[in-house]
Amino acid sequence: MAGLIRCLCGHMYDPESLPACPACGRERKSPRAPKAVPPPPVQPAPAEKPAPGTPAPPAQTAPGWIWKLGAASIGLLLLITVVSSLFDPDHPGEGETTVPATTRQAETELSQAAVCREALGKWNWFTGGFVTFADDGRAFFQPTEDAPPAVHAQWQCDPSTGSYTVSWSNGFTETIRVYQNGNLISGSNNVGVEVSGSRYIDPTAGMPPLQFKQSGSRQIPYKLPQLLQTADSVAANWRADAYAVGLRIRQDGFPNKGSHYVQIEYYSPSEGTGLWVSSHRGRNQVMEAGSVNWGVEPLPAEFIDFPDAVKIARENGLRGLISRAELRMDSGWRPAQAVWRISADTHGVHPPPIHAVTGQVMSR
Repeated sequence: MAGLIRCLCGHMYDPESLPACPACGRERKSPRAPKAVPPPPVQPAPAEKPAPGTPAPPAQTAPGWIWKLGAASIGLLLLITVVSSLFDPDHPGEGETTVPATTRQAETELSQAAVCREALGKWNWFTGGFVTFADDGRAFFQPTEDAPPAVHAQWQCDPSTGSYTVSWSNGFTETIRVYQNGNLISGSNNVGVEVSGSRYIDPTAGMPPLQFKQSGSRQIPYKLPQLLQTADSVAANWRADAYAVGLRIRQDGFPNKGSHYVQIEYYSPSEGTGLWVSSHRGRNQVMEAGSVNWGVEPLPAEFIDFPDAVKIARENGLRGLISRAELRMDSGWRPAQAVWRISADTHGVHPPPIHAVTGQVMSR
């Protein structure tokens, strides 16, 4: 017998032979299983320290070629990005601004329109004379500056090439272009002849037009000393040694009878040739005169103006409309004197000459 136990009722019995208390019938409760206790963690064994002087094992890293390949790939991507930004017009670089496609198209159209205006204006033509291109698609040829157009033409321009096609009324057709910053035009015509022209430059540029002042019922030229000064610069571009030897005033013809024009005569002693500088109807012109015999005495830089000379002449008998006048060095006096001589359209009245510097009436 293993041993008796006492029931809660106080009766003793053998639990191995009796499942319950014979006195009260209470069954014996099984003892509570003890709470499981987890086993203590297993501590890893301490690593052995290498002996002094033993080299440390190498770190576990990726192979070197992998790092090189990655670096090269990154560099290639950066290079592609930079080059793309340089050549992409819609993605400006540092310090630049984006130019929209519509703006670039407008700029292109303006540039092409400018190309088709390069020929406009007047040209010295290779045949002699002048060709003028107007902005309405017409052109004309003048044998001289004052001559009316002798031949007419229609012109068209290809803005993509800057080429002009000029169809003349005499049957010739020219294909030309403008070069040298708009100063030369050249090409050929339909029979293979080369054509060319140089940009016409007004030799009287900067010279003011002729001015007029009322004198009686008519207007006459005035401020002629100032006109002469600016005309001197024009003549100097022709010949450096040129100087004025005469000034003539003439009455214009029908239908402008009563108005006047001025013509200044210049002489080049080194060449023995002359030049006319004229002011007429608001225009200034120059024309070479070839060999001349105008005299060699230069006009004075200062002289009385034409209206003042006319006033003195009328006080001394001048009547009628002024038909002509002349300022010249008169060698009839010693030394030669600058003299105004003025004539009217009345006959039989010849006022005396007037000293062009002092305004005195001259007599021999």
